[in-house]
Amino acid sequence: MAIAKRNPRVLIAGGGIGGLAAALALLKRGFDVDVYEQASELREVGAGVQLSANAIRVFHELGVHEALRALACEASGKEVRLWNSGQTWKLFDLGAVSVERYGFPYYTAYRPDLLAVLADGVHSRIRQALFGPDQAQFTGLVAWRGTIPMDRLPGHVRRLVGRAPMERWSAGRVSLFGDACHPTLPFLAQGAAMALEDGYILARALQAAGPDIEQGLARYEGARRERTAKVVHGSAEMARRFHNPALAESAGAQDYVSREWSEERVKSRYEWLFNHDVTAVAV
Repeated sequence: MAIAKRNPRVLIAGGGIGGLAAALALLKRGFDVDVYEQASELREVGAGVQLSANAIRVFHELGVHEALRALACEASGKEVRLWNSGQTWKLFDLGAVSVERYGFPYYTAYRPDLLAVLADGVHSRIRQALFGPDQAQFTGLVAWRGTIPMDRLPGHVRRLVGRAPMERWSAGRVSLFGDACHPTLPFLAQGAAMALEDGYILARALQAAGPDIEQGLARYEGARRERTAKVVHGSAEMARRFHNPALAESAGAQDYVSREWSEERVKSRYEWLFNHDVTAVAV
């Protein structure tokens, strides 16, 4: 009598966006998953997150798009604004255009809300399934967001830092995803999206490889390395574009922006990002 082989158990270090997306995608495929997070609870890290259509596709496949929709704002468009005059140029239309062209909307979301959609906790659905519906109670406590002068910050948090894309992410039965292997500047607004895509593709690759974990990680890495490296390099290129000396004066800025943010150049920078389908990538 043949004994069916069980999926291997997966341990995920870190309950961030990528880790939680990977955990949910793996659970849906029948894997046993443990997520190890040093924080006793998932609190706010950062503030707002931009989620383009390629990222929303992941939420759709994970079955939590509607939960995210209720907490997010759908962007109608993007524009470039000159720092010293307020003059604006349209970057691209979103809203219905994003749905029409790429299949999904473009959202902005509060990072804690995003984690809540992927995680569990005070509003635990598992608890409600086990012990019945209940209602969370307001504690009477609120939190305020503020700003402080940069010169009062420690030196290590004053700068955006990054690394070149890694040529190899895996060692034996362990691999990396998200910022651990391809940290990216925010100028393409794809950091969260890449972590989400990583998590979903990782689950697909491990499922495709069966009990051979190392082969699964190789499949995952092979499916993700080129795309994420292109995002890292593209974001660095956009940093130079946004901080170009031509933008220092209004006189030269208009010609520069009109050229660099022409419709064709914008399409070449973003269409390949937004059209990506994590369900169709070969693993």
